[in-house]
Amino acid sequence: MRIKTFIATYLLFLFILYASVGVVLIYLSNSQLDMLRNKSAAQYQSIIQTLARDISILHGRPGWDVQDLVHEYARYFSRHNVSLNIFEEAQNGSANAEVTLVLDGEEGHRISIVGHMPEPFGHFLLEYNLNIDANIQEMLDIQQVLLLVVVVVSLLAAVALYILLAVVFRPMERMVRAEQRVILLQEEAESKQQFVDNFTHEIRTPLTSIYGFAEYLQKASLPAEEIAESAHFIMDETRHMKNIADTLLELATLRNFSPTLKEIKVAALFNEVTQSLSPLLDKKGVRMVYDTDGGTIKAQEDLIRSLLFNLCNNAIKACKPDAGEIKMEFLNNKIIVSDNGCGIPIEALPKLTEPFFRVDKARNRAHGGTGLGLTLCKQIAEVHGAKMEIASILNEGTRIIIHFTKP
Repeated sequence: MRIKTFIATYLLFLFILYASVGVVLIYLSNSQLDMLRNKSAAQYQSIIQTLARDISILHGRPGWDVQDLVHEYARYFSRHNVSLNIFEEAQNGSANAEVTLVLDGEEGHRISIVGHMPEPFGHFLLEYNLNIDANIQEMLDIQQVLLLVVVVVSLLAAVALYILLAVVFRPMERMVRAEQRVILLQEEAESKQQFVDNFTHEIRTPLTSIYGFAEYLQKASLPAEEIAESAHFIMDETRHMKNIADTLLELATLRNFSPTLKEIKVAALFNEVTQSLSPLLDKKGVRMVYDTDGGTIKAQEDLIRSLLFNLCNNAIKACKPDAGEIKMEFLNNKIIVSDNGCGIPIEALPKLTEPFFRVDKARNRAHGGTGLGLTLCKQIAEVHGAKMEIASILNEGTRIIIHFTKP
């Protein structure tokens, strides 16, 4: 917020400052040129009147030449950067002079005035040129100095504005940080409460089943077959609770955990996972393939094996019997597990790694899932400095990518 305010305010300040300086420079330049034009016109009128008087005095004398007279004038005024020329025309013309400003001409910057002499010498045309190179250079020097001052002022203003905004925003930033901490604490509290609620819900079902079957065994006189069946249900629910406990213990162990890294050949790891899952693959009729670029990764092997096992196990459950295909890939330092299964609704993707979250509670529960598999996978990826990305299209399949930042 402070940086955005600084940039917006500073850009507005620069716009106003440079626009104002630009207007001032244009005004000063135009004023200077107007002053030079007026000065030249006044000087021209003075010269032409004096010259006309001298011509009238010398006119008719033997050996007199108007060019010699103008030459003397030109030599005198050359000290003031003025050049004079006179031309004789066949017809008399108007005494009104034409003032012209010539910038970057062949003879440099100048103010040129051309006009006829007053009668009875209107057949003479006087040309006046004032060289203003020095004046133009002086204006350019002033502009450069002014622009340099503006740049220095801009830098000082930037420092002053930044310090001012830092002082103004400091209390606001403290308040924002305090609010963010409160929000974070609330989110953590809600997350913990959600975890407790989900855990309680997850445990209640098997406990209820265990208690019910145990009470049934205690109070009813049952044949051996029903006793064995009830014991089987009790063992299944107990096994499910044990799986939850083991996974939670593994998650707790991974918190602030530093893995032991070593070079792992990914192709061999893919082959081991495929062999471990072959009974499940054969039972459901799902095909698994893998492809690697022959590379290796630095990781703790048992954790990465657990990650792949969980991802592939989920993929097997998502695939249709005798029609599913799962592919493991290792390309450009990324492990990719994809399937052609039922897919995941887009609204469920952000919640997939939350503990005990299930897209289809009935299906996962029936397959013995704990709702902690992807949570564990995400944790394993994070302790390796990797990032887990999940993409899925409903009824088309799911693709999970583990981006390893270190080779």
